[in-house]
Amino acid sequence: MSDEPPIDDLHEMVSQRINSLVLEMEEADWGAEDVISAVSAIITAEWLPKFRALEEARKATPTNFVSDGNEG
Repeated sequence: MSDEPPIDDLHEMVSQRINSLVLEMEEADWGAEDVISAVSAIITAEWLPKFRALEEARKATPTNFVSDGNEG
């Protein structure tokens, strides 16, 4: 059994935060469609590449790797 919360819980938390962001931005005179478009663009352009690169780095790292702190 996994220690991670169910994915539905994660989706609900993310949805609540996006909802709050949209409401906050609407109060600042941004349209909901503009906010959602910006969120989508940022996730696509910035977050996904970072997560994909991190995932690839994890796959490339041997499971028995021990850092000596001098890799970078």
